Amino acid sequence: MKKTLLLIIVLITISTTFCDAQVCGNHIFTAKHGDFPESYFPYTKRDVYVNNGVKFIIAHEGDTYEAIGKEVNISENDIRKFNDVTDWKYEPCIGEVVYLMEKKNKCATQYHKIQDGESMRGISQKYAMSLKTLYKKNIKLGVPLHDLRPGDRICISCK
Repeated sequence: MKKTLLLIIVLITISTTFCDAQVCGNHIFTAKHGDFPESYFPYTKRDVYVNNGVKFIIAHEGDTYEAIGKEVNISENDIRKFNDVTDWKYEPCIGEVVYLMEKKNKCATQYHKIQDGESMRGISQKYAMSLKTLYKKNIKLGVPLHDLRPGDRICISCK
């Protein structure tokens, strides 16, 4: 019984974490042309943008982290690390922001108000902030990250 319950919980978690048919849910940070300033990045003919000083591209239909890595001359492992993707089965959704460099440990935004369906990874992508840094800052402040609800505030770059 416990194994069955654990399996159900794992499956629910997986189903709410992945994009359905490469279409992003609201727990994934997406962007479109014109949302951010453009920037230069060698090796790619795609438009490259910058958020919080970190360069990124916008995923197209059929993109994989491996293909993006080859296109921009960065290893798939590094692309996944830059985007806090630990599950090797996960691939970017159409419109998803894919960072081409390490995200920052701070930004101009102090706090973020949680919206329905958001994930910590999605929030870290939105601000080009390291997911590890977001967790550390909020755990240090005693924010109950295991029980976040819409309307709750989390620290992004608070002091």
